[in-house]
Amino acid sequence: MTNKERSKRGLTTNSSCPHCSNIEETVEHILQKCKKIKGVLRHFKDRVSDHTPIHDFKTWLVNNMKDESKGTEFGIICWCIWKQRNEEAMDEKTFSGVGLIKRIESCFSINTNVVANVASIEQGTRTIRERRKVEVNLDSTTAVSILKGEGDPNNRHDILILQAKELLRRDWIVKINHVYRECNYAADILACKGHEVPFGTHHLDTCDPNLMYWLNYDVRETSQERDVLRKSALTLESESSISGKSSQLELLESQILQGSLLFQRSDTHRDLSGVHSGILTEHKNEVWFVQFSNNGEYLASSSSDCTAIVWKVMEDGQLAFKHVLSSHHKPVSLVAWSPDDTRLLTCGNGEVLKLWDVETGTCLSTFGGHGFIVSSCAWFPDSKQLVCGSSEPGKGIYVWDCDGKEIKSWKGRRMPKVSDLAVTPDGEHLIVVSDKEIRKFNVETSTEQLILEAHSITSLSVSTNGDYFIVNLNSQEIHLWDVACKWDKPLRFVGHKQDKYVIRSCFGGLNSSFIASGSEDSQVYIWNRRDPKPIEILSGHLMTVNCVSWNPRRHRMLASASDDGTVRIWGPSKLNSHSK
Repeated sequence: MTNKERSKRGLTTNSSCPHCSNIEETVEHILQKCKKIKGVLRHFKDRVSDHTPIHDFKTWLVNNMKDESKGTEFGIICWCIWKQRNEEAMDEKTFSGVGLIKRIESCFSINTNVVANVASIEQGTRTIRERRKVEVNLDSTTAVSILKGEGDPNNRHDILILQAKELLRRDWIVKINHVYRECNYAADILACKGHEVPFGTHHLDTCDPNLMYWLNYDVRETSQERDVLRKSALTLESESSISGKSSQLELLESQILQGSLLFQRSDTHRDLSGVHSGILTEHKNEVWFVQFSNNGEYLASSSSDCTAIVWKVMEDGQLAFKHVLSSHHKPVSLVAWSPDDTRLLTCGNGEVLKLWDVETGTCLSTFGGHGFIVSSCAWFPDSKQLVCGSSEPGKGIYVWDCDGKEIKSWKGRRMPKVSDLAVTPDGEHLIVVSDKEIRKFNVETSTEQLILEAHSITSLSVSTNGDYFIVNLNSQEIHLWDVACKWDKPLRFVGHKQDKYVIRSCFGGLNSSFIASGSEDSQVYIWNRRDPKPIEILSGHLMTVNCVSWNPRRHRMLASASDDGTVRIWGPSKLNSHSK
């Protein structure tokens, strides 16, 4: 709703645009004339037929919407602008021109692979008219289904599809196959670089060393499935070629034999929406947190819609709705499973902590309140005690039993506000992060060790073996430290985007060999613990990915939570019923 309309309804006393002083905010102003939006329209001038409006507002809308090639793109631009304005008005979010452009571009990028496949068929068939038998091999299952008659799901490229189908219907014998792409990692690297530069043609003065490595690899190899496993093996193989087989390579081979490492890369995000790799859409707003239970049989998600949802992981890999937990009055920022998986904690954003029975979905207890605002929580290994941190300086940290009895506390002026905390698997130490500080407390003796970071910390995760922990920083880095605090400096992981929101990461795979993280560019990033650069990037979400969780028992199942209101389950086309 515009400020003009909100003013009419008594919802505000100011009908002006927040960015343009003394100018009334109308629909026309938001979509066309606001000084902040004009820059966005100029950025997408090749997708908007009339990006410099000289007509009246209605004519401008009609001219752009009726354009056969750009109408849908224009509609996406308008929708994203309108959503951004609503977030400013209702959620008090700060306007970000760069963020808005990234959001729009993420919507445009969805069908790139499919369009490229269909376009290649349309062009290729024109060049082989003299042949009578045609065999078409495509690496996109979506493009294959479209050409076999199922149509374009988004109806954005009907003309191109019809042209390709018309050529395929000629007096030819045509066979359309889905195949795994021939090794073309060098092209992938160039394609990724293309997303980092403005539209147009760009000349590379020097060849990227990574590009040369993968060019040589492409020449040697034949077609294969494109998966994280292969890339991980190559990285470790190159590292160990001089000194002989490393222990890490032996570990990787062990994982290959056990069939436990990660998941195969699907051709498009649509291939991840089937039975075993799905999209959960039951939340009504942004999804902020997601976490698998310790036995891997359940998944819990929490949202700004003030609810948490518990899902059951079925034997065949599907997820079934179990409970919706709806007792909070504010957004639910995170959840925490008890080690025995019988109970679940939900943490309201700037609110209280609630304890739930997983089997029945009933609320058992409420913690906090009366001036103690809970910001984070965790369990001790016995499932009988829990710990909570407060977002208010001086309030500190409390340890309670499940009946609400205080067991221990750290509080006072010296205690800063707590951003996140975790208990080590042995229950001996409590790790707490606040702003740029990491504190490790000995639970028994209350002694502490301090680690200082150069940038603000937003989240914390401890490996299942208790040897390491990772922290996400707003400097767009993830740092890995040893729990024993013997390292002088951390291992650093880069590539994802984070400078504004709370982004959460996790360990995964056998022996916590991998790290996964959300990102503000709507993608999920995967690293091998030995490599500072991502070995895989998963696309599919439309907005910021806030949190990820790796199934601790099914090592090829990963969940991600996003501001687009969905939870995505990543995995191969056919998941094992259980990892051995």
